[in-house]
Amino acid sequence: MDLENMTFRSTGSDVDARHVLVEGVLPPACICGIVGIIITLIILSHKHMATSTNTYLIGLAAADLMFLIIVSLRLWGVMVSHSDLNTWEIFTAYSEIFLRMFNLISVWMIVMLAVERFIAICIPYKAMDMCTVNRSRCIVVFIYIAAFVCQSLHFAKYKIVASHTEFNESEYTLHHTQLSGDVLFTIIYGWVFEGLIGVIIPFVLILVLNSRLIYEIHKSTQYLKRQIGANTRTSFDISSEQMKITTMLIAMCVVFLICQAPYVLYNYVISIHAGSFRGQHHLLIMAVSILLAAMKSTINFVLYCWFSEKFWTTFKSLLCFRCAKLRNLTQNQSNGNPKNINPRNNSVSNSKETTI
Repeated sequence: MDLENMTFRSTGSDVDARHVLVEGVLPPACICGIVGIIITLIILSHKHMATSTNTYLIGLAAADLMFLIIVSLRLWGVMVSHSDLNTWEIFTAYSEIFLRMFNLISVWMIVMLAVERFIAICIPYKAMDMCTVNRSRCIVVFIYIAAFVCQSLHFAKYKIVASHTEFNESEYTLHHTQLSGDVLFTIIYGWVFEGLIGVIIPFVLILVLNSRLIYEIHKSTQYLKRQIGANTRTSFDISSEQMKITTMLIAMCVVFLICQAPYVLYNYVISIHAGSFRGQHHLLIMAVSILLAAMKSTINFVLYCWFSEKFWTTFKSLLCFRCAKLRNLTQNQSNGNPKNINPRNNSVSNSKETTI
């Protein structure tokens, strides 16, 4: 992902479009995504939000946060002049590996969210045993470690060579190893390994599981319409809340397929062509795919607030607490009262237990 090349290659309207995306649209999108993720992590880290589903959401948010931070650093490097080109080349090469890693983590977190809801909706009698917080934490840690191991071979494609300039100053340059141009490595690792683990298997699982969930939601909706007179209001509310959470996670998968799938597929095409794929609109496609990936985090935050009553209540409680504390502090300072303010109890009303 050569972000630094976006503003310096080609001419015409293509360059203008890339210039607007890279320097005008992408930075605000990254900032909004980072802010939304930080708020999400603060809310989901509350003790009363500790569920297995939320554990996967935290893992997803952390991976997306690191992805956006790296993209932001590379954008910053594009927009400011950097004199040490060797250091910049080293940074872009190795940051690309971590971008791939966090992207792979995001993909499999979405898969695990789909698996989680499939178990909760389709085989609920096993959900209590299979969907536990401790088990989900172990799976999240495993995904992070496995993603790093999967991408670790890319480190062997580069080596840093130290040398001395005529002024006796140390200089470090990036060199490609023989592995970077090895055809067998590209076929086995690019086509087979990354294709299966990063694209084919997760995408098939997401499509199949969500198709089944959509069918189950439709069937449950029809059942509730028939049984609404016979069931109690509490039972109906619980079923309705569960369907809202399932709908939210399905919506997240749809957002993933729209916003992140282009970046995943683009990365895969680049990897199997060993970086030689340079079509006329290649850089513009790359910029658009990164923009969509950055927008995903902001959209996910809106989905949390819209579908999850528990998340929205916690967010309002946190926001109101901060505003009230700041207002009281300002009033006391204006009145010359140095006493400490006792913050009001930041508790969320006890609501029914849901998966988020």
